[in-house]
Order: sequence, then C-alpha cells, then structure tokens
Amino acid sequence: MAQGTPSFMQRMLIGKVLGELVEFLPEAARDALVDVREYVREHGRLPKFEPVRTQLASAGQTLQAVSVHLGGAPAGAALHMINVLKGDVTGALLRGVNVVIGDVQDGTVRGTNVLLGAVRGGELRGVNVVIGDVHGGELRSVYVILGNVYGGDVRCQVLVGDVHGGKVVARVQRGKVLGGDAQIERTVD
Repeated sequence: MAQGTPSFMQRMLIGKVLGELVEFLPEAARDALVDVREYVREHGRLPKFEPVRTQLASAGQTLQAVSVHLGGAPAGAALHMINVLKGDVTGALLRGVNVVIGDVQDGTVRGTNVLLGAVRGGELRGVNVVIGDVHGGELRSVYVILGNVYGGDVRCQVLVGDVHGGKVVARVQRGKVLGGDAQIERTVD
C-alpha cells in the first residue's frame, strides 16, 4: 500500500456505512468505536499506543491510546482508549478502558471490561464485570457484579453477593437480600 493511502479499516472507520451501523450497537461499543473513529479523523491513522504512562492526568487533559496508565484519573480529566488504568477514579471521564484497577469515587466510567475495586460514587455504564463492593453511585448496564451492595442505584444482569442497602435490580443473584430495595428475578443457591 502506498504511503498516505488509507487502509481498508481506516476507510471503514471514516466512512458513512460504519457511521450508520454504529447506531445499532450497544451504547458501550458505540462509544468505543466513536473514540477510534474520531482519532482516525483527527490523525489520519489508527492509534499508536503509548506503552506506559506514569504521570498523573491533570484537570482538562485528555489522554488517549495508552497501554498502561499508572496514576489515576482526577476530576476534569478524560481518558479514552486505555488498556490498563491503575489508580483511583476521582471525577474523570473514562471511555473505552479495558481494565481499571482502583476505586471509583466519582466520575463517569463507560465501556469498560473489568473494574477491580470498590464503587463509592459516580456513574458506570456498559461495564462487563465489577469485582468489588458497591457503596454508592449509579450503575447501569453492568453485566456481572462480584461483591456486596451497600448503597447506590444498581442495575445488573448477575449479582454474586449480598444486598445490604441501596436499590438493586438484577436478573440473577447468588446471595441474600439483607436490606435495601431489591428486585431480583431469580435467586441461585
């Protein structure tokens, strides 16, 4: 392929067809593809990931295309297309992060595969697995929660843990309801 000629994938990401197809995807997948699409439009190529970043993101800063970010996500920062984030989320916007290792205090987390840590606040949407207790916040479109719920507004498919407080809507639960407001379709022993 000649220098400067866009690849098939780049043409698809920029093209109108993918733009129309994206509208039918789940919200988390749509957000991740939109990030990549915007990156290709801006830079004219697919992202080249920075291997490791150890500096703390600052308010107003947007980080994207980082393999491993060791530093957390403070209020006002935006992190997109991050493979592994190690550190607490204290008010940032995260989209398209593969693994978050740390607590979510505040902020918005969208389109994440695995969150290893407690949720104390903020908004989570389109998260596949949360491994840790939920103490607060709003969780929507979460597939599996492996931990107890002590507070917050939680909507998930599978909850493996007890409900002590908060509002929980789940299809399947393995655990007990000891408090709070829980609507569980099926309990598994």
